[in-house]
Amino acid sequence: MNSGKIVCVNELACWRLNAALLRLAHDYAPPVLALAAEGNVERFRRKHTIESIAASTAVQAARSLIGYTCPFISSFEELARRVLEGGSISLDRPAQVFRDILSLTSLAPWSVMAYTRLTLPLTFRTGMAKDVWNGPCGRLHLEGYPVLCDARSVVASPVISDDGALVETDCPEILLVCYAPITVAREVNAKGYLGWLIHMSAVYRFIEERAFLPREGVKQ
Repeated sequence: MNSGKIVCVNELACWRLNAALLRLAHDYAPPVLALAAEGNVERFRRKHTIESIAASTAVQAARSLIGYTCPFISSFEELARRVLEGGSISLDRPAQVFRDILSLTSLAPWSVMAYTRLTLPLTFRTGMAKDVWNGPCGRLHLEGYPVLCDARSVVASPVISDDGALVETDCPEILLVCYAPITVAREVNAKGYLGWLIHMSAVYRFIEERAFLPREGVKQ
């Protein structure tokens, strides 16, 4: 049983992880979250194009670390393309809505997980041959990609986009993680955007929030 804490080791140089453990508010109003999602989608469309996204320093930095020529793009870029092509944010699960709003506002990939399903500690490292993600949208082989693992298996990655579909609507505690290249962490502003969304929507409440820099001794 997890103890209401975030335990993580960051083994990848050049990445900063911002993690937040949140508790679902029993009295939250789904229409408020739906309005927030719709408003953020419209603002994103007015402000951005495929070209402006590709040119942003946050996206360029993430591409350089993930490898843009790889078969997968970041979950943020996949979401941005869908929204700019007329799609929207799925409103079925509040955790997924939170993740997607935060991705659109920060221009960075985020992951969301059901906290009680995790076996801590977490490790952020380069994927190995054994690391495979079996998600609702299919199977991903993650060797060579940045992956977040618990004590058993891969639980998230900047290139996984269907993790939110695994978090139930009434999941009481969720773990959100933002993947920010260190060089643009201030621009990504994960902590600021998360605080804004929690205050504005009143859907979740903070249990704990932490940032994880590369552990000492990790080479650039």
